[in-house]
Amino acid sequence: MDRKLDLDELLPFEEAMELVLAEAAPLPVESVALSSAPGRVLGRTIESDVDVPPFDRCAMDGFAVRSADVAEAPTSLKVLGRLFAGQTWEGELGPGQAVKVMTGAPLPPGADAVQMIERTREEGDRVVIYEPVEAGRNVQPRGEDLKEGAKALEPGALIGPAEVGLLATVGCAEVPVHGRPFAAVLSTGDELVEVGEKPGPGCIRNSNGPMLAVLARSLGCDPVQLLPVARDEDVSIRAAFAQGLEADVLLVSGG
Repeated sequence: MDRKLDLDELLPFEEAMELVLAEAAPLPVESVALSSAPGRVLGRTIESDVDVPPFDRCAMDGFAVRSADVAEAPTSLKVLGRLFAGQTWEGELGPGQAVKVMTGAPLPPGADAVQMIERTREEGDRVVIYEPVEAGRNVQPRGEDLKEGAKALEPGALIGPAEVGLLATVGCAEVPVHGRPFAAVLSTGDELVEVGEKPGPGCIRNSNGPMLAVLARSLGCDPVQLLPVARDEDVSIRAAFAQGLEADVLLVSGG
């Protein structure tokens, strides 16, 4: 008489998964180009090699000013010139002076605020500031997003579009990622025939195999090998398992 299965002898799912992962993951770390990183799992901590932003940055189109000069408005200031993103300003703003700036430009030395252009009116080489601005207004301070040496991403992060942007910001052109697991998919059963065959009496097509292969690929396995159906015979199953266990992951569907 067959021995009755004692359910208390079965491992809880979480414990079984922990044992499997302890043996199978993570795979060794390899380096890939940033363009090939999406969908991969980060293998090492990435630190910023610069302050982000790397300078006090104008966050609005408008005029860089000394907040003390516009504490009472309206007031008129002399415009020294224009400053675009990618440029730097030589010299330092003095009392009663302003520089016309574009979003992304470095804040000129001596200025401590930016008044948005909608609150101003240009009159020749001067600008009328209609509203006061306190120090720091419309300015993104150096290192506000990330300080040099700060952690940008930690191991285990799944790399998507946002992560690619962050990696590019901190100069990570080659990305350390875990290797993709090689997966094999095995279906077993005398009733199964391959997809291209017409099932005979009592048989069905092997639909689980292709489905699991696509699922494995969508979860990051590469390559994925769909093995031939194993018959319900000891020799056939042992041979199929021996072949399948050459992969990092073996997915088995069968009774």
